[in-house]
Parts: sequence; structure tokens; C-alpha cells
Amino acid sequence: MILETETGQEKLQRGMLEVNKVLRFSESFKLIKKAVESDGMGFVREQCIIDLYNLGDKRVPGALFHLLDLEGNLGFWVGLAIARLGDKEEVLPRLIERLQDPSIEVKEHVISALGNLGERQLDPEMNQAYRLNASVSDFSQKDDRIIEALLPMLDDPEPRVRSRAVSTLCHLADPRTTERVVKALEDPDRSVRICAANALGSTGDKRAIPALLKALEAGDKEIDSRARQSLDFLGYEGKELKPLASGLFQALAGLNASQAEKFTDEYFELGKDERQDAFSALLRQRFKKKMPGKDKNPG
Repeated sequence: MILETETGQEKLQRGMLEVNKVLRFSESFKLIKKAVESDGMGFVREQCIIDLYNLGDKRVPGALFHLLDLEGNLGFWVGLAIARLGDKEEVLPRLIERLQDPSIEVKEHVISALGNLGERQLDPEMNQAYRLNASVSDFSQKDDRIIEALLPMLDDPEPRVRSRAVSTLCHLADPRTTERVVKALEDPDRSVRICAANALGSTGDKRAIPALLKALEAGDKEIDSRARQSLDFLGYEGKELKPLASGLFQALAGLNASQAEKFTDEYFELGKDERQDAFSALLRQRFKKKMPGKDKNPG
């Protein structure tokens, strides 16, 4: 085995390169921070915030806290950088305190930041597994301070804040919050109800199914579409409706009890598109039987 050796000169050169790298890094931080704090064009500031985030410098969170009131993507990236780069025990109390800010934008960005901070507590593979219907008990080790800080935001007077709280809590998928979050399906503001219908599927908690089914009764196409998607994510196939469906098929298609039961079993084994085709075919067959045929001429 050949061991690589490094001469004194080579060590010196390597050390100088490392020093230059640190100096350039430090200078980059100062320059980018200055650009972020300027009143320049939005897309330039957004890119600078992203660059600060990518630097990974631990000074970034402290440098960005006062920019949480920036609108849109700017504030989102500020919150993300704070959540992902900051020391949890340092940034968490400061984020929770900012939830009392009167600004809607600040509350929205802080809620998202808390969601990202909470997500850091999960193992990435386990987090993905949850979306594939892992047991809710696998995710009981979250920081209670984050959950306790977010729950009151469900009652905030601003719909935008309530919507952000709903989506964030659903994303964190803590089973202790499901009963509170499903109430958002009855929120007086339609945008909050749409958000809840869309986000509840990511909880992985089947206790949300009855509330989502009830939401389908509202007759709102947007909520209906989002709720059905969430039901799919939760693995709901409608099999609980088998007795009702069997009676419906029996009445509409003129089937006897045995035929209706057989068709119902086959129907619920199909995919959504195939179910529609099967039901249409059943109705066509029914109407075809009812159509009068032409009389044949005798002899």
C-alpha cells in the first residue's frame, strides 16, 4: 500500500487555500446580506435570500428575523432559512413570539417556518413512510411546543392565517391535532374549507374520513374535488357504502338481490374510471332490455 505524503510547502498551500475560502465565504455573507436588506427588485432579493440559505452560515437566522414581514416568496424563504439553519432552541421561542405579530404576512411565514422546524424532528424515511399509511404512533415524538403554538392559529380572525395553520398542521401529521383540524371543513370562509379538504389527506389519519365524506354533501365542486383526493390518499374506497350501493344498483338496473350483490363486489374492486364504465354499461344493458323490439311478420 502506497501512503501519500504531503510536504511542508504543500501543507502551507493547502492552509492558505482554506483561509482564503473562509475569507471569501465571510465576505459573501456580508455582501449578500446587504443586498437582501436593500429595497431592490423582488426577484433579486429572493435570489439573495436563497443564496444566504445555501451558504449554510449559522449567522443567517439572526440576520433574517427582521425580514419575516416580506411578502410572498421572499418571506417564505426567510422563514425556511431560519427554520433549517437555526439552532432549534434559539429560533423556536423567537418564532413562537412572532406569532403575536399583527401582520398577516408575518404570521403566515412564521407558521410555515414552524412547520419546517417541526419536520426537522422527523426521520426523512419515516416521514415518507407516513404518507404511505404508516402507523400514527410512529410519529408521536414531535416537539409539543410547535403543536401548541400552531393550534390557536386555527382560530385566528384572518382566513389566510387559519388556512396556513391547517395546511401546516396536516403536513406535520400529528394524530393529536386531527380532531381540531377537521373542524376547518366547517369554517365560515370557503378558502379555509378548501384548504382543509385538500390538506387532510396528508395526515394519514383515517379519522378524517367521516368529515371529508360530509364535506362532499356541500355541493361545492372545488371542495368536492379536494376532498375526494384526500379520501384517496387516506385509502378510502367507499366499501362502507356497499349495502347502500347494492340497493341502488338493484333499483336502477332491475337486478335481483343476488345479482346486485355480485355486481357491487365486482364494482368496488375496480378503479375509479373503470367503475364509471361498469356502471354506464349496466345502465345501457337495463335500457336496452326495456326498449320495445320490432314485431316480426307472421309466416
